[in-house]
Amino acid sequence: MDRRRFLNICAISVPAIIVTRALRAEDDATGASNGAAMERWNKLTPEQQKLVQERWAQFKQMTPERRARLAEAQKRYQQLSPDRQKQLREGLMRWKKMSAQNRDKLRQMHTRFRKFTPEKQQIIRERLQRWQRMTPAQRDGLRRRFQRQGN
Repeated sequence: MDRRRFLNICAISVPAIIVTRALRAEDDATGASNGAAMERWNKLTPEQQKLVQERWAQFKQMTPERRARLAEAQKRYQQLSPDRQKQLREGLMRWKKMSAQNRDKLRQMHTRFRKFTPEKQQIIRERLQRWQRMTPAQRDGLRRRFQRQGN
């Protein structure tokens, strides 16, 4: 499954996973059974209830193949460390906040990146990591240097 499809599936499943994990954790802590589902439902905020209902409606409309992919993505998500799960949620939130034009631009960049050789991809990743470790002042200096070279 490619990254884009995985992110789309996560955008649908992550909020529902968060709610169900919270309910499961509550069950584990209280020893509640499935018979307590209505009580747990009533404890959800109206926003959480609406979210679960929307996700359930989307799930019911999915093809069996898509449901299987979603289940696989959920398994992979649950196996991630809490820090990685947080990174993924934050990335999805940034993605949602992007304009359609910026999302298209990012998709095009990703497509181009995947066409590079593994060696070239590694070089790009290393440069990105160096960039991320820079202070804002260092980044500004580098931008100015490249702008002078471009003129």
